[in-house]
Amino acid sequence: MKTHSEFDYDLWTTNYNGIIKYWSRVKSTGEVTEINEEIMRFLNSEDKRLRRHLMQASDAEVSVLSLDMPLESGLSLLDTLEDSTDIEDMVTNHMMITKIKEQLTPGQLKYFIKVFEQGQKLSEYAAEQGIAVSTAHGIGEKVKKKFKNFFEGAKK
Repeated sequence: MKTHSEFDYDLWTTNYNGIIKYWSRVKSTGEVTEINEEIMRFLNSEDKRLRRHLMQASDAEVSVLSLDMPLESGLSLLDTLEDSTDIEDMVTNHMMITKIKEQLTPGQLKYFIKVFEQGQKLSEYAAEQGIAVSTAHGIGEKVKKKFKNFFEGAKK
């Protein structure tokens, strides 16, 4: 088992009978959860980026402050951020979108990527695909219905 001791989470893999599982533990809460390979790669790359940054900072004799370290005012840097992003929410959202994408047909997935993720206009998408706008609209309605069904199933 390999862990990263200097950061806010631990990452490790397990291998039982050839089945590899990826795990993450939030240090502050002790919460352990299984993650997919894509999330593991993302967190590992962020980990490496932070390590490089810390090494460069230590070489330049610059002190690196922790976001939760209290300053002279008693507040931490995290307290002063107006729009702090919760990495747990970000990872959860990414995992949910990945699960939804797995339920889409290839045509619906193409629509989702172009229109929802890249912000392409419906008319541009229809022209690019050589289909009527009403057909593209129908694809979008089916995608929305799958999202709705997914979230209704998640609430149960």
